[in-house]
Amino acid sequence: MKLAPLWIGSALVLTAAGCAAPQMDATKLVEKEHGRTLAPTPPADRLEYLRRAHVFAPVATGELDLLAGPQGPHAQPFEAQVTCTFYDAARHHDGASSHGRTKKFYCTLADGQKVKVKYGRDNREIYGSVMATRLFWALGVATDIDYPVRVHCLDCPADPWEVTKHAPHPDHSPRAARDFDDAIIQQLYAGVPIEACDRVEQGRCTRSHLDEGWHFSELARVDATVGGAGRAEIDAFRLLTALVAHGDNKHDNQRLVCPIDAVGEDGRCTAPRLMIGDLGATFGRGASRVLALIDDSSKISLEHWAALPVWKSPERCQAYGSVRDGHSHPIIGEAGRALLAEKLAALSDAQLSDLFTASRVERLDETFKPDHGGERKATVADWVATFKAKRAQISERRCPQ
Repeated sequence: MKLAPLWIGSALVLTAAGCAAPQMDATKLVEKEHGRTLAPTPPADRLEYLRRAHVFAPVATGELDLLAGPQGPHAQPFEAQVTCTFYDAARHHDGASSHGRTKKFYCTLADGQKVKVKYGRDNREIYGSVMATRLFWALGVATDIDYPVRVHCLDCPADPWEVTKHAPHPDHSPRAARDFDDAIIQQLYAGVPIEACDRVEQGRCTRSHLDEGWHFSELARVDATVGGAGRAEIDAFRLLTALVAHGDNKHDNQRLVCPIDAVGEDGRCTAPRLMIGDLGATFGRGASRVLALIDDSSKISLEHWAALPVWKSPERCQAYGSVRDGHSHPIIGEAGRALLAEKLAALSDAQLSDLFTASRVERLDETFKPDHGGERKATVADWVATFKAKRAQISERRCPQ
């Protein structure tokens, strides 16, 4: 069954860590647009969905425009200027707040859509997340998508992140129109989170495991005998996350979801999917070797990423992947290696150039020293060459069965 990657604008604001009701609002969206909703999911049902989950969906990788990204009613052109009005949680009395260290705020578009904006030239996540989400989308992996834009924020405080992270406490700082040239708008993948429900009232879940996500150790529970992904698909996924150095793999950065078009009339999910919702700490060094910390070196850096080998142990096909949660450096089987190699081979040089152009990597002002040559500013071509070298390490290796 082919699952189309749908994208929804009206749920964008609901992805902030700590937001009280991402599942309930996503459910309302399903009811409004499709007249159906996902039934409450007891813990045993969640486990069954996990066992039947898949990662990759069929996609014509070579035909995709990686500069433009996924198209739909809420897509944003590359570096479009987006005008919106700062969303003040205190003024709306909705109790919304946001956590983490990434600078972000919420903004309302002219059509009433609420969007999450991440911003700042020094915010490396806005470059790495575009790169990772576009790559995953091109390979058929479900993920949220980030659109690189310039934001013209109306009624905006001087420090929107400071106001946002302390919401809903009132803020009385001066407001004005402010511009953010280094920004992204995040588009949620159109899927209802599947989270264990502990209490059901009148057919609705009133107490669920919000932001439950899934641990990488749970991938061992996915079972091909009941319709879930086989080992090759799971191994290809593990190798992909190692390739992009997805170090911040804590459970709430991943989501088990039911695509909207897979919600049956009976409220059951016919095709659950595993996805990664936060890919900001990628294309860097991965988690640190000491205490598995996520720091600036864990985020996008050609110097750090280029220095990482694809294989920690080539003979065993043990991928190099240093992670925050669980065991690092997974062992990859031959079928999984071959599957990812085939998918990566579908990306043309032009598409790779578009991928790194969309990520605006040259704004990082990073210096880079190639194998043969002096130190200079890193370019899109340097990123393409590094990616192709890593892809070759995967395509040229043969793993034990």
